[in-house]
Amino acid sequence: RAAVHIAVTDSLSFVQAASAQGANVTSVTTTGIATTTGNMIAFASVYDANFSSVSDSGSHTWTITVGHQSHANCGLNGIRQFYNGNITGSATHTFTVTLTASGFPTAAVAEFSGQATTGTLDQNTSGSDGTSPYNTPDVTTTQADEVLVGGYAHCGTTSAITAGTGYTQATEQEDAANMPVHLEFQIVSATGAYNA
Repeated sequence: RAAVHIAVTDSLSFVQAASAQGANVTSVTTTGIATTTGNMIAFASVYDANFSSVSDSGSHTWTITVGHQSHANCGLNGIRQFYNGNITGSATHTFTVTLTASGFPTAAVAEFSGQATTGTLDQNTSGSDGTSPYNTPDVTTTQADEVLVGGYAHCGTTSAITAGTGYTQATEQEDAANMPVHLEFQIVSATGAYNA
């Protein structure tokens, strides 16, 4: 599980999400969505091994917020999270996870509006937890109004993923044969210690 805390304004809102999974391929790309200039995209990539990069049809720069995070029982399987706090919108915006060799990549993105477009990232945390409910370590926010974005992946087993307490599911790809991903968010209005 990984969490990213984004600095926002009072008018923050969730816009939409998209996700895609691939099996025995070197990359996977989401279907195109109509994004808006000035919004933020949170991007989670899940893979079985051989991670190479994330990219999008708008050629944006992606800032990594959580590096490779995996459970000891999952080998090289892992999740990484990225964001861009000020995108240029597109009518058919796609998002891609690329591997260095054939595998099981998964991509999940969530779009938000109303965030700070500079100095967007406040805090991040990640953890590997083998006991349900799966939580990251707490991290304390530095301003009242933020969106918390959590990503979760597991080792390709049949296991329902549900949003954590206070979170709303943005998107999920749940296929036991591939690399499941769950992306969730929570909008908060007070500083405090939060996990995902």
